[in-house]
Parts: sequence; structure tokens; C-alpha cells
Amino acid sequence: MTNVSHRVGVIGLLAAGVLAGVTACTGASHSATAAPSGPQFTGRLIVETLDGELDQVTFGADGTAVDKQLVAAPGTRVSGSSALVVAAAVSPDGTTLAYGAGKGLVLRNLKTGADTTLSPPDSAKASCVSWAPDGRHLAVGTADALYLSDDAGHMTSLYTVTSQAYAAGPIGSQGAPGYVYSSFTCGTWLNPTDLVFQQSGPFPAAISQNSSDTLPADTTTVATLRTGAAPITHNEPTQWSVLASCGSLALIDSGINLYLVPDLSGDVTAAQATPPHARIADGTTSTAFFRPGTCQPIVIEPPTTSAGNLDEVEEINPQTDRPGKSWQIPYIDIAGSPSPGQDDFLWGPRNSDTLAYIGTMQLALVNLDSGATMDLSSALWTNAALLVGWTD
Repeated sequence: MTNVSHRVGVIGLLAAGVLAGVTACTGASHSATAAPSGPQFTGRLIVETLDGELDQVTFGADGTAVDKQLVAAPGTRVSGSSALVVAAAVSPDGTTLAYGAGKGLVLRNLKTGADTTLSPPDSAKASCVSWAPDGRHLAVGTADALYLSDDAGHMTSLYTVTSQAYAAGPIGSQGAPGYVYSSFTCGTWLNPTDLVFQQSGPFPAAISQNSSDTLPADTTTVATLRTGAAPITHNEPTQWSVLASCGSLALIDSGINLYLVPDLSGDVTAAQATPPHARIADGTTSTAFFRPGTCQPIVIEPPTTSAGNLDEVEEINPQTDRPGKSWQIPYIDIAGSPSPGQDDFLWGPRNSDTLAYIGTMQLALVNLDSGATMDLSSALWTNAALLVGWTD
């Protein structure tokens, strides 16, 4: 599945590998120079570093990319850890940055710089955040619970972490009674009213001492918002997650395959039962999303041969579920596996052909139509960890 379980903080799995074939850049640590040919890149890209700092890269008409710090790092990353310190996401309209800080979640107006703080009932720092497509609601996770926040800042509890004691404790308990905790993911919005997230199933009757102290999030739950009432939750018969949604279309990951599903009612069993339509890619090696400003599905797949060094980018015809136009971009080896991940790519501003992508100690952009590339891997960006969002 594409989401990551939460109990104590959020764990970000960093893309590992080598980004080859991009144009080198020059300049000081706070600027980079774009490729001389092709259209210039535009907009502002927000990136998180390994130590939790949030930076904004502004692309100028002169072909430069100038960086400035938006949020200082709250602390030093533990050596050897891949844990990101800050949970962050940009609103769908590109005007607001939400990030975890102190006892809650800060909403920063990117035009004015004004901050508004939302405080979860458990007064814990937000460890994950997910915007609804219309920007009116937020899914906010802490170490202990998952909440839904409306545009007025009111938070409703959706899921609470629970625990159970076992006589045979988990790893590290050395035979003494130990506790096992449930877990959840922040989830992804299927549409403005339905949030799809994963939660732990029932606690088993017994566990072995070799068990983890966290029960995996293995049950797909759909939470539906209701005006003036608590959300309704429904557990699905099969496990799946939402990669992206656009209008009535949804890109679904079953853990094995990726599906393009129209008018999803909450269950992908029907889609799985009608191949080859709906199935668009192998979910174990590929990822997918919609081109910004359109409902055009895009699939990114690893090289077709072990000796390949280019990822395949393909448009999918939503009427036939078949590949159409395709491109090739420099290959990234993700954590030793040739599998691109959802968090490793980010489309540029609306109606853009620009794709940002991240690898070990590297950050780069490519314009699919022109082939122009830009390598932002200056001294500053050797510690880029996560693509947070892109604004106009």
C-alpha cells in the first residue's frame, strides 16, 4: 500500500538511487541555473529537507531557481534515521501550507505569511496531514489519533490508537508482559467527502515475542463526511488505497495492481473482476497520478530491462484503459528496487508539463514536452527528502 502507518510520528521512506542524465546546474547554494534550451520552469516548489526544514524554490523568468527558508528545522535528524520531522502538505489551490509544529498544525498563508494554528484535542503535534480536493477539510494525524478538521478549524475524532497487553510481550520486552498498539494511516481523499485510510484489524488472541509492538494497518476504511453529524465509517471487504482522484475517476492501488475506476462506490472488487479494463499497471513496480488541470491518467513504470536507465511515463486513455503517448525520464533506483513511488514525483503548476522528482541527495525537474531538464542538486539540495507541493 502507498500509505505509511502512524503510531509515534510519521515515517517517511526516502527514495534511494541515482538520477542520471539531467543537466548540471551552477551557482551559489541558494540558486541554480536552468537548462538553456526549452521553456523555463515556473512557479514555486516547496521541499522538505532531511532535518525537517521547509524551503521554497522560486523559478524566475531569467532561468534561475532561488531558494528561501519557509520553516526552520525543529531539530536534528537522528543519524541513520529516515524519519521526517515535519508533516507538511500544500492546499489544492496552492495558497496554504499546512505543517506540524508544537502542539498541533500550522496553516500558513503563502501570500501573506500569516499563520493560523489548529490544536488537536490530544494537544499533540501533527504527524501527518492530507487535504480534501476542495480544500475545505483536512485529515490530521497525531501519535494517538486521526482527526478531521473543517474550514473553521473544528476537529472531529475519526480513529484513536488503542493497545492490548500480552503475557508474551513483543520484541524488546524480554519475556515480560508487553503492550501492542494499533495503527493507522493519514489516508487519501477519494473526493471532497470520502476519506480512504488504513487501520489495524482486531487484536489477535495471542502474539509471539518476535512480534512488533505495533499492529499493522491492514484494513481499508472509508469515512464519509456528513453536514452537522459525525462521519460514517465503513470497512471494505478488500484492502486498497487511493493514489489520486479527479472528478468521477480514481486511481486505486490494490497492492498488486493499479486500477482506473470510474464512479467508485467504495469497493474495488468489481474493478478487479473485469480485467483487462480498469487495470492499468502492475502495482508492485509502478505508480500513477493525474496530470494537473485534467483527468488524464499518467503511469510511471521502471525500465523494461535490468540494463535500462530510463523510466517510462505513459498517458492512459480513460475510455479504453490503454497506454497512449509516452515519454522517458532518467531512472531512479528507489531503495534498491526499480519501483517508482507516489511520493517521489510531483507535477508542476496547473496545466503544466513539468515533473519534479527526487532521489538520493538529488532533486530534478523535467519538462515532458520540451525535454528541458534542471538539476537542483547543489550543496543545499543534497539533503532534499520530500516534495511537499507546488504553487503558481
